[in-house]
Amino acid sequence: MPKISIIVPAYNSEDFIESSIKSIINQTINDMEIIIIDDGSTDRTSEICDELERIDDRIKVIHKKNGGASSARNLGIELSSGDYIGFVDSDDWIDECAYEYLYEIAEKYDADIVHTELTDEKESHFDQDDFRIYDKKQTLDYFFRTNGERHGHSVCGKLIRKDVFAKWKFIEGKMNEDIHACYCLAIYSKQLVVSKKKFYHYRKNNNGVTNSKFNKKKLDLIYMWEY
Repeated sequence: MPKISIIVPAYNSEDFIESSIKSIINQTINDMEIIIIDDGSTDRTSEICDELERIDDRIKVIHKKNGGASSARNLGIELSSGDYIGFVDSDDWIDECAYEYLYEIAEKYDADIVHTELTDEKESHFDQDDFRIYDKKQTLDYFFRTNGERHGHSVCGKLIRKDVFAKWKFIEGKMNEDIHACYCLAIYSKQLVVSKKKFYHYRKNNNGVTNSKFNKKKLDLIYMWEY
């Protein structure tokens, strides 16, 4: 059984999926499985994923009908066998030492979640080794009173003990589902470690729903806060 399962929901990301997966393949911790959920892509994403599966036996590719990132994540969790789970979006990338560091911290402090900051910068930030340990109440405060500081409401950039997912699933068919996810993470976790290191690099999508003008999908945010 691998120490870590990395779940990558992939949809029409032919320009970035290869570099994203290779950043996971090149991790300094080898004991992992990489589960790519091709969520009904209509471009070359499916083909690229299959090519990547052939070059590394730790990769498992699942092709499914399009259902959104939450349905892809839920399926990935169901198929995972690692002690801890991490999520990487298919257009993002991570530094090669990221998951070894997160795993060591999780094991050392018996943490259910280890969280690092996300960055849209190409440069990595390894110089800061400042981190704090939070109990359940402090974890709730961290996510919802301080707004999670930098990108706390994303499940990316975290390593999460698989047992935490036993009592809940990502809400499917809604935007901003990570807000509900982080609430559940806080409820079902005993301890959180927050590190100031920046290992996870995300790409801004100015054409995505989040950064677009107002539309009905943005009302899903209200649903998430009331759920």
